[in-house]
Amino acid sequence: MNNMNFRQLGEAVDASDFESGWHPSKRRRIEGSHPVEDLFPQLGPEAQKYLEHIATQSFKQTVKKLARYLGIEVNDILHQYPNVNSFAAVLFDTLHKIEDIEQQHTEELEELALQIVLDLPEFQMIKQMRDQGHVSFDIKLVDNSGDIAEMLEQDVPEDQGDGIAPSEQLALYVKGYDSEEDLKREFANMMMAGNAVSKMYLFHLADDKLARFHPNLSKMYGLTSALGNLGYYMFPDMPGGVAQGGGMPAGAESIDRENHIITAKGINFPVLVHEIVKGIWEYLSADTATSGNVGGETLGDEITHLMSGPEMYRQFQAMVPEDKMYLLPLVYKKLLQERSEIITLILSGGNRGQARLDKLIELAEEEYKQFYSDE
Repeated sequence: MNNMNFRQLGEAVDASDFESGWHPSKRRRIEGSHPVEDLFPQLGPEAQKYLEHIATQSFKQTVKKLARYLGIEVNDILHQYPNVNSFAAVLFDTLHKIEDIEQQHTEELEELALQIVLDLPEFQMIKQMRDQGHVSFDIKLVDNSGDIAEMLEQDVPEDQGDGIAPSEQLALYVKGYDSEEDLKREFANMMMAGNAVSKMYLFHLADDKLARFHPNLSKMYGLTSALGNLGYYMFPDMPGGVAQGGGMPAGAESIDRENHIITAKGINFPVLVHEIVKGIWEYLSADTATSGNVGGETLGDEITHLMSGPEMYRQFQAMVPEDKMYLLPLVYKKLLQERSEIITLILSGGNRGQARLDKLIELAEEEYKQFYSDE
């Protein structure tokens, strides 16, 4: 992150790799005004906005992944898949093949999804908490998205705090945020979404095991994940909470804070991994000052988070040394408790940003050692 290269103004969003992959309505969303930008670094009068930069980089990575799983060059995507319908045919055909395979190995895949997430260095602490009985998981592959829609409905109360009904949330988003905590809560949601999207490709850590179920299963997972991620950019803004542009949801997660249970459901393995990661990060935000509506997204901000969050999370994670990655959950929690100007400084990178984050890492390490010395 210390060497970020921000594009100079021409078009604010750079979709030159695959112009038709970025719908004009989604472009307007990113290039428009967002209250959360008050928290982001100002990159100078001749550069992209920070949100435009991270959305552009996330898009480029998605297009590269798609070309890889299609087995073609980026420049050939448009020639071989000239419209949305051509992508849809590939997506639905592959999803049906995955469903047939997964129905024969449901329990094994549920266990494997949780295992590969908890085996990541950044979730070492969560794994220890699970092993010690401090937190538990309810993980399910489901064969129809109606179960997920029902779960999402149960997770959204009629009144979402402060007397604000869900139907009023979008108006709040347009007006801006009333406090610094609202601003930080939006940042937390973007980080959570970005982390979860980036983890949809974790299935490659289990390529050998997946090959025992079907020799091409990993490739099919990669193709559906890349196409699903491209949908965040390609489909127009539409009413409904599904970021791809309407339709039934593919996954959901919820947190039982009283009993410390993280529940995750997904229609296939990569989506299930995605929801497990979202659930863990929402759980990590439970006792921070920003926890009031972490995970509770409006119609517009869900899309923005999924389009921009992956690159922001990647840049933040890159600032944490590999040998300190197990501290990432604690570092993240401490970051959320900082003043907004400190978050802005860290996102800016450079020596000052890195030095401030290093202090948070030191504090996190002290807390980690103290916790386990008390056990």
